[in-house]
Amino acid sequence: MASTIAGPEQKAGGQKAEPLPFPARLSAELAAEAPQLLLFAPVALGLGIALWFLLPWNGQRQAALLLALALALLGLLLAGL
Repeated sequence: MASTIAGPEQKAGGQKAEPLPFPARLSAELAAEAPQLLLFAPVALGLGIALWFLLPWNGQRQAALLLALALALLGLLLAGL
């Protein structure tokens, strides 16, 4: 039995809708999850601490820090801030 509820890939008349491009789909998914994104803060903090202790050399720590800063900057640029 087919569902009569229109999903994200289906229009109300039962016709298939054109899929959204990846940036628009990602933006819609993140907007829907916005109230729960704060729950990932302790996970990110724990991963950062684990990474800090797993990288024994100063050069690797600096590279990881620069990579994290570059990813944060990229995120801000993509968000339009």
